[in-house]
Amino acid sequence: MSKDKQIMNKVRTLLGLEIKLEKMELINGAVLEAEIFEAGAEVFVIADEERVAVPIGTYEMKDGMTMVVAEEGIIESITEG
Repeated sequence: MSKDKQIMNKVRTLLGLEIKLEKMELINGAVLEAEIFEAGAEVFVIADEERVAVPIGTYEMKDGMTMVVAEEGIIESITEG
């Protein structure tokens, strides 16, 4: 995540402004949520209206992208195919 975007999100949080989260779907139908899908960003799986940190592993998205989580809840990389 760019430094500018991180700073803006922190300011929004401090001011109580809503941060729009992006969503992506895995090939198994699970929905993931993050401020932005890029290395270093936090990522959560939506389960029964709760947000849970994504476990360590490699995940295939419906759009053909592959996401690697090497530390629970933190995106290490996202690549095509």
